[in-house]
Amino acid sequence: QKLLEVAMKIKYESKIQELDMIIKKLQESNTDIEESIELYKKGIKLYQECSSELENMKLSIKTIYGESLIIE
Repeated sequence: QKLLEVAMKIKYESKIQELDMIIKKLQESNTDIEESIELYKKGIKLYQECSSELENMKLSIKTIYGESLIIE
């Protein structure tokens, strides 16, 4: 169980780092339009995956600590 949690955390953090790199690349003025579109698509996909994983983590915490716990 702990090993799975560690693997999920590493995977999540890796996606966040990749998303950060995409944002920085999109902010550069020398990125052409085709590359920008592909980066944007990949960024949206990563954002959705990270958002979903974060929601799953919140549900896990609420399951452990009870529904009365407020997590934002």
